[in-house]
Amino acid sequence: MVKNSGLYPSVVAESGDVPAVGLAGARLLTETSRVTGLGDELSRALSAWRRSWAVHDPGKIMADLAVCVALGGRCLSDVALLRCQGEVFGPVASDPTVCRLVGTLADHVEAVEAAVNRARTVVRQRAWALAGADAPTAGISAAHPLVIDVDATLVNVHLRQGGRGPDLQEGVRLPPPDRLDRPRNRPRWG
Repeated sequence: MVKNSGLYPSVVAESGDVPAVGLAGARLLTETSRVTGLGDELSRALSAWRRSWAVHDPGKIMADLAVCVALGGRCLSDVALLRCQGEVFGPVASDPTVCRLVGTLADHVEAVEAAVNRARTVVRQRAWALAGADAPTAGISAAHPLVIDVDATLVNVHLRQGGRGPDLQEGVRLPPPDRLDRPRNRPRWG
C-alpha cells in the first residue's frame, strides 16, 4: 500500500513469499527526511530557483540526489535507480531536468549554499529536539565537550595517459567536503 505524504510516498511493509527488502536503507533515508522535515525545508530554501512551469521541485531533486549518492551513485544520471522505483520514491526528475537544475544552482553558488545551510540548521535543530537525550548536543558543556572527528576521504581516480594506453588508477586524498575550496565560477565550454 502506498500513500503520499511529503516529498516521498509512505510505504507500508507487507510480508510475502520472498523475505527480502530492496533499497531498505534508502527508504530509511527518505523516512528520516520526512520526519525531520528536510525535504520540506529544502523545497522552501530552493523555491527561488523553481521555474513557474516546473513539474519537479528543486528540493525533491536535491533530496533524490542525496539518496542516490548514499546508494553509491557517482553521477547525476544515476538518479535513474530511484526513478525505476516510483512506488517507493515517488516521481523522480529526468536526467535533463536534474542537469538543468544543477546548472542553474551552480550559477548562484553563494546564495544556494546560504539557503541550504539555513535549511540544514532548521532541520538539525528539529532532529536534535526529536532525539531528546540521545541528541549529539545533549549534555554538552565545557567539562564534557562535543568531539567531532574530521577525516579525509580516499577516492579512486582513473587517469588516461594522453588518450592512449590503459587507465591508471590512483588514490587521491580529499579533505572533508566542508574544507574544500570550491570554484565559484562555472566553466563555460564551447
